[in-house]
Amino acid sequence: MEHGNLDAGAGRRALSALKSVLDRQWVRFAIVGTTSLVVPFALSAWLRLATSLSDQTIFAISSVVAIELNYLLNHFFTWRKTGSLSSLAGTWMRFHITKTFTFLIGQVLFFLANALTGQFFIAYALTVLMMTFANFGLQKHYIFK
Repeated sequence: MEHGNLDAGAGRRALSALKSVLDRQWVRFAIVGTTSLVVPFALSAWLRLATSLSDQTIFAISSVVAIELNYLLNHFFTWRKTGSLSSLAGTWMRFHITKTFTFLIGQVLFFLANALTGQFFIAYALTVLMMTFANFGLQKHYIFK
């Protein structure tokens, strides 16, 4: 296909279709969730290779990275929040208050999954999967309401 034969309208329609997909909150949440899984997961893999830290410590470190990355991406991309510094501070506070509890629950779930499977990365993935549903509900109905 020659570039001269491209229909300008086709490009606009494709961009419009992409925009309508990204207008769906759950799609943006999934993109953020995937990013917040891949980056800390890669960090965990590197820490397991490069350090002698325990699996629980590595999971805790990657969880903190995931939490902060998740907050920033969700605030500005998923829920598209804008506004004053006090608005940002309010969502930051609600997010981190809930994360205090979900972080602890995630640590317990990881410990149990790791003890049951004996496989760090399987336990990691299972824990993240279990926590995803709780996180979406908390974010939609409490944090970024």
